[in-house]
Amino acid sequence: MSKAQVDVHEITSKEEFKVILEKFKDYEFLHDVTDDDKINAYVEKQLTYGHVIAEYHDDDPVGFISFYDNDKENKTGYISVFALSDELGFMKGKTMVRIALESFKVAKDCGLEKIRIEVDKENKVARKLYEHLGFKYTGEETDHSLFMLVGFDSLASVMGKKK
Repeated sequence: MSKAQVDVHEITSKEEFKVILEKFKDYEFLHDVTDDDKINAYVEKQLTYGHVIAEYHDDDPVGFISFYDNDKENKTGYISVFALSDELGFMKGKTMVRIALESFKVAKDCGLEKIRIEVDKENKVARKLYEHLGFKYTGEETDHSLFMLVGFDSLASVMGKKK
């Protein structure tokens, strides 16, 4: 069995982002994005006010992250979607780390200093992975979600790299 060719990059094309969304159309976060008009509006909003980073295995999208960088005053990005294909199995963790690190580089290049995410309280696996990436709980929560934040100043030490 040959090893898959892995590529992680920022998505800037509306057409490419639509291909990714088609792959993930059955995921809960897209339950309201059903017809062409809503898909087009979603793609336009994501690519205008934020960034999308995707990982491909042999040209097949297996995960993506979308984050907004429009809170320039607080220098904080907000992850709106982090989706990984169920096909990845035990490779979800490594894929998540690669996508997150590329996203953090893009966010830092945009002048951001931290990233915030809302996490399902019941999704213990995701919470552990975010903690591994250096995310800390903010103390804010809703009935179903917790909020986590990572500062890029602490990210280097978490990932074993120099600042």
